[in-house]
Amino acid sequence: MRTYREVDWDTFWKWEIFLRRQDPLDFMRWKSDSSRELRTLPQGQDRDGRAPLILDSSCGLGYHAMAQHRLGFRVEACDLCPRALEHARELMAAEGMAIPTFEADWEGLGETSPGRYDIVFNDELHQVRPREELLAVLRGFRGALRPGGCLVFFFADAAKPDNGPAHARWDWEHVHRDRTAWVARSAGLEVTLTIHPELVEETLVVEHHRYAVREQGAAEREETMWMARNYLWDWNHIVPVLEEAGFGRVECHEFVSSAGNAYTMNLAFREE
Repeated sequence: MRTYREVDWDTFWKWEIFLRRQDPLDFMRWKSDSSRELRTLPQGQDRDGRAPLILDSSCGLGYHAMAQHRLGFRVEACDLCPRALEHARELMAAEGMAIPTFEADWEGLGETSPGRYDIVFNDELHQVRPREELLAVLRGFRGALRPGGCLVFFFADAAKPDNGPAHARWDWEHVHRDRTAWVARSAGLEVTLTIHPELVEETLVVEHHRYAVREQGAAEREETMWMARNYLWDWNHIVPVLEEAGFGRVECHEFVSSAGNAYTMNLAFREE
């Protein structure tokens, strides 16, 4: 069973950092749209002159957290990968943002930060595949929310409630093929990422990443990792797990990005 903890996030973020240093703004633009939508929610409104406290629980390099900070939220951010957090702190400091960041396992948030947040934001929840692991993660998120707070997540759509296998098949047939994802060059170093997908199960595509690394005066070397594209948790399958984890109301909102594309944002509420 593939789990998000087994992903070599250190290798992934090492080369994502290398790539994004070449064009950082291009990676920041779309992050603002979903964060801006949070401000329209009741949980995203200031209360008694005080901004909501949001946890970006899948912060990576911190782009969502920085966008949320610019929108006036009080923000904290966490991730499993120390390399990603280190770079996120550098980016935040360069922008003059004092955003608390910490390394954390999602399952433990209810114990380390009980009832602390108005919103827990997570755009990688779909990476968790085993049901019991997802249940433990959701309980951790719920425990970190104050009563009335909400978990914000993506990749499920109430308008297409049972489309996990169809979505995986469509992506497999139309999007995912052996391909060069990017080539980046800097200071005598060239890195080429090729992605080789594998349809493992009807709701699981595993992408095998191959990084060809070329440095001046050295033979080409290769680094590899895999990343799961998990389509198991469509609306019909994730809502019962949310309910078992203790969440009450679950809602699906649609919003339109600045580029005119429609997306869904899901909200699960801690009601007591």
